[in-house]
Amino acid sequence: MARLLAALITVLLWSTVAEAGVTRLQIDRRETVLNGKPFGAAGPYETLIGKVHFALDPSLPQNQGIVDLTLAPYADPDFVGRAEMNTLVYTPVIRALFRALDRWVAESVEPPASRHPLLADGTLTSVAASGWPTIPGYARPTSPMTTYRLDFGPEWSNGIVTIEPPKIGKAFVGLVPAVDEAGNDRAGIRLPEIAVPLATHTGWNYRRPTIGAPDRLASEIGSYLPLPRTRFDRDRTKDGRTSIAERYAGMDSYLGRIALAAVALVDDGFLLAEDVPAVIQRARTHYAWAAQAR
Repeated sequence: MARLLAALITVLLWSTVAEAGVTRLQIDRRETVLNGKPFGAAGPYETLIGKVHFALDPSLPQNQGIVDLTLAPYADPDFVGRAEMNTLVYTPVIRALFRALDRWVAESVEPPASRHPLLADGTLTSVAASGWPTIPGYARPTSPMTTYRLDFGPEWSNGIVTIEPPKIGKAFVGLVPAVDEAGNDRAGIRLPEIAVPLATHTGWNYRRPTIGAPDRLASEIGSYLPLPRTRFDRDRTKDGRTSIAERYAGMDSYLGRIALAAVALVDDGFLLAEDVPAVIQRARTHYAWAAQAR
């Protein structure tokens, strides 16, 4: 019992640092250590197997951090999208966030501030007001997935279903991220290739006509929609997005802006300095392909 109490005190002390409270300690079984060999006055040790249940206070700022990795792609081995798959590489940001998490836990260094679409600044809005540009063949979906309030009965809060199937209530309001002139989300962690675009990257894609229902979305697959290469290409296809040649004087101009965007993410804690050269090299390869005549 003394060892169990000591273990509980240790958990409670740890939970205070993490701003969480232990609500229940569940011991499923006990196992002896080294066949019950005693260790002096402490006696034999044992391993406790079970669960510690915590409760977090949602009002604490430390528990409210949200970051949206803008337009991060969802890989699908059975790709069936009409457009090319979203090509963004977001692993450098994940590396930075893991580093921030480690420093927060080990050194009490605050992680980067939340960054995601908001109603307050208009970056979270209705489909009609989202600012989607004219892209030949790719209108923004007007019917995003609709979710409804479901009534499973008065005991649902206790995990007990008394109404099955549930009663379907009112639909939740569906909102989407607002986009910039290039069609990329304005809020969230904007990777350099989003802040300095060569294409529109989306979190959705239409189904290929060959598999039917081409006006419906293809699961959670994202899209890569290249910007028009020149003003002539833009006018010819009636594309509403500014062309690559109009945006950048050349490779050096583009890479300079990519470098500035990368450094800004480093300053904000969303990119590691050692990953900047790889980000710039990837951008170099991307520009060489996107700016060539096709």
